[in-house]
Amino acid sequence: MNKLRKLMIALAALLFLSSWQFLPDDDCTVLLPKISENYEGDCKRGKAHGVGKAVGEDSYEGEFKKGLPEGNGTYTWSNGDVYQGNWKDGLKEGEGKLVIKRETQPDSILVGFWKDDEYIGKYEKPYEVESKSSNINKLVITKKSLTPSQVEIIIMRKNSKVGISGLRINSNAGSFYDNKFIVDKFPLEMEIEFDSKSATGFGAAKEKFTCKVKISEEGNWQVNIDLSNV
Repeated sequence: MNKLRKLMIALAALLFLSSWQFLPDDDCTVLLPKISENYEGDCKRGKAHGVGKAVGEDSYEGEFKKGLPEGNGTYTWSNGDVYQGNWKDGLKEGEGKLVIKRETQPDSILVGFWKDDEYIGKYEKPYEVESKSSNINKLVITKKSLTPSQVEIIIMRKNSKVGISGLRINSNAGSFYDNKFIVDKFPLEMEIEFDSKSATGFGAAKEKFTCKVKISEEGNWQVNIDLSNV
C-alpha cells in the first residue's frame, strides 16, 4: 500500500510540474526586442513557449518556442505591414503571406515561401528532377533570367556538346521551336527522350536516354544533361 501511495504522489507531482511549466508567467521573456514589452500566454522556464501574444513597438500572436516566434503566427509591424505564416527562431521560414501597406496605392502582397527571413518565391522548389535514366550522369536545371518563357536543352559529355537524334519532348504546356522549348504556361512538366552514341568510341551503338522534370516558376530556364559516364 505504501508503494502505491508513493507512486500516486509522484505522479501527481509530475502532472503539477508539467502543467506549471505552461502557466502564464509575469516574468516570461520574449527575446525579440520589438515585441518584448508585454506578453500573455504559455511559458516554459521563464520564456514564451507555446501559444501567446507579445506586444511592444510591433506585435505578434501565435506560437512560440524558447522565447521566439516559431510555428504559425501573425506579426504586425508598427507601420501596418502584416505577415501571417510560419516562423523559425524568430525569422520568417516556410509558407506565408506578407501584406505591405501603401498609403496612395493598393497594398503589395507577397504569397509564397521564405527562408532565413528572405522571400524565395511563389514555390518552395521552383524546379524538380522527377526521374532520369541510369545512363544520365547528372542533370542540372538553371534559371537564366525572368524572360522569355522558354527552356533550352543542352546535352554534354566531357564539357562538349554531343550529337543526338530523335529528340522527343512530351509536355503539358508548350512546343519545341528553333532548338528551344517555348512554354505556354507554368507549372511545366517535361519528359525528354533522345538517342546518342555511348562514349566507347567509333562504331558504338546508340543508347536511349530519358528524364522527366517539373518547372513551377516562370522564366528562361536551361536544362543541362551530362552523359560523361556513358
